[in-house]
Amino acid sequence: MTGTACFLCGLETDDISQDFDTRVYFVRCRRCGEYRITMECSSNPRSADETTLAAISAATRQAAESHSTLLLRTDNWDQVAAAHKNTPVRQKVLKVLRYSAAKSRSPGEFFRIQEDFDYPAFDAASPQECRFLVSHATDSGYLESMSDDALTLTVKGWDAVEPLTGTAGTPGRCFVAMSFAEQLDEAYLLGIKPAVEQDCGLLAIRMKELHHNDDICDRLLSEIRQAQFVIADFTGHRNGVYYEAGFARALGRDVINCCRDTDFDLLHFDTNHLSHIKWKMPQDLRQQLTDRIRATIVAPAK
Repeated sequence: MTGTACFLCGLETDDISQDFDTRVYFVRCRRCGEYRITMECSSNPRSADETTLAAISAATRQAAESHSTLLLRTDNWDQVAAAHKNTPVRQKVLKVLRYSAAKSRSPGEFFRIQEDFDYPAFDAASPQECRFLVSHATDSGYLESMSDDALTLTVKGWDAVEPLTGTAGTPGRCFVAMSFAEQLDEAYLLGIKPAVEQDCGLLAIRMKELHHNDDICDRLLSEIRQAQFVIADFTGHRNGVYYEAGFARALGRDVINCCRDTDFDLLHFDTNHLSHIKWKMPQDLRQQLTDRIRATIVAPAK
C-alpha cells in the first residue's frame, strides 16, 4: 500500500507493505530508508521523544545505505536508538564525508545533499544541523560547493575518507572482518560500530558498507593495510574472516577476536587458544569491545 506515513518521521512513504504471517511491516521512506518494524513495535513511535526518533531514523537510514535492513522490535528499540545518540561532531562530519564519497562514482563528480531528507545519514537531529555539518565540511576544505548547491569532495576530503598510510596503519582506523550474513547486521550496527565510533571516537570500516568500483579482494587488503587495528568476529566461521585476521597479524596489526557464544566451541584450532570476546547480544558485545579497545589500543593523536 502507498500513501501511508512513515512510522518514524511521519513523512509520506514510497511504500508500506505488511506480512501478516510474521506481523511485520516493510517500509520504504525517502528520509529513513528501507526498514522493517513489527506490528507490536509500530506503536512505539507514538510515545517516543524526538531525540529517540531521530536516532532510530538515523539507524534505519544508515543501515539501508550499507545494504542492510533493520528490523525494529520492542526488545531492540532502545538499543537501536542508543547506537546513534550522543555521536561526537567529529564522527558526524566523517559520516558526511563517507556519504559524499559513496555518492561520487569518481573524484570530481558533483552530487547534492538534500537537508530535509538526508540528515539521518549523519546522525543529525534536524535539517538545520545537517546544514551546519555540510557548511563546516565545506569551510574546512573537505567539500567544495557550487552556486547551484552541488557539492564535490575535494582532494583533502578524499584523503580523510581514504588516507594514505605507513607501515603502522592510519591512527584511529579500524577494519572489521566478519560475515556478511544478514543475521549479523545487528551485531555490527548495534554492537561493533557504536563501540568503535561513539564510545572510543575511532572509525570503523566494514566492506559491506563500502561503495567502490575496485576489485573487492584488492580493496579489502588495502583497507586492512590502512587500519591501525582489526576487529575479527568469527561467528559463522567464514574462511574469509580467518584469512583477513591472519593477514592483519602478518602486517603487525592488533586484532581483537570476537565470537557469539553459540559458535564459540567451533573456533578453529589455529585460533581457539587466542583471547576472544564471547558475546550473546549486541549490547554486551558493545560493552566488552569498548572496554577492550580502551585498554589495549593506543588512542590516535588529537
